[in-house]
Amino acid sequence: MSDKYGVVDAADFEKIREKPEFVKIEEALVNIGGGSVGGVKFKKSALKAAGWKHHELTTYASKLDDAIKAFSKIRDALNTDIDDSDALMKKLG
Repeated sequence: MSDKYGVVDAADFEKIREKPEFVKIEEALVNIGGGSVGGVKFKKSALKAAGWKHHELTTYASKLDDAIKAFSKIRDALNTDIDDSDALMKKLG
C-alpha cells in the first residue's frame, strides 16, 4: 500500500512549487472537518494537537522544525486511512 501523502520536508515551506505536501494535508484536514469555516477550525485544532503551538499568523517557514514535526504527525495518521475527525484527533492526542 502506498501512502496518500508524501514526506513533509523543509523544501515544502521554503520554495514555491505546484502543491507541496503540507498544502495537501491542510486541504485534507479542512475536508475531514466538514469544509468551510468548520473545516478550517478543525484544521487549526488538528495542527495544535499535532504539536503546532504558534499563532495562526506565524508562518510555517519561520518555525520550520515545529511545522515539519506537526505535519509529519498528521501525515502518519492520515496515511492509516483515518477519514473521521474524531478518530484523527484521538490518533493525534
